[in-house]
Amino acid sequence: VLNSLLFITDLSAAWAGWATVLSQAISAIVGYVIIFKKYQVLRLTKQDFKLNKAFCFNHLAIGIPMAFQSTITAISCMVQQVAFNSLPDPDCVMAQSTANKIDNLFSAVLFGSTATMGVYCGQNYGANKLDRIKKGVKASYLMGLIFTAISMSMNFIFCKPLSRLLL
Repeated sequence: VLNSLLFITDLSAAWAGWATVLSQAISAIVGYVIIFKKYQVLRLTKQDFKLNKAFCFNHLAIGIPMAFQSTITAISCMVQQVAFNSLPDPDCVMAQSTANKIDNLFSAVLFGSTATMGVYCGQNYGANKLDRIKKGVKASYLMGLIFTAISMSMNFIFCKPLSRLLL
């Protein structure tokens, strides 16, 4: 934000891109310096770069199914978008695009919860605390059900105003 305020002289798209890249680079450098100075446990050593077959296999056993699931979801979204974009009526494309935006609005919490649970399960699996994984998954599932019920209700109530807003 500070970068955008300091360099707001030219409002072109190219400058906005360069300002974003510059601010991300500054953020990455500052974050790295803080982590390096403050948290010794996060400093890399030669030992960190030695491969351990069991370590690699365990990570691949968890990571490959997660990556496959994410890939299938992304491909199906692209196939759906191609199918809708090929419809002859632009109103159908616009309606689908609006519905997709509304869906993303209500699904963002669930997507965040999924990413959070992936990290949570990975950390607890690494610490061999499988009982915590079971508790966490049950709690996340319950929160997901509650949020789904609330978001479905809100979607039914506010579908017309949201559609008008996003068209």
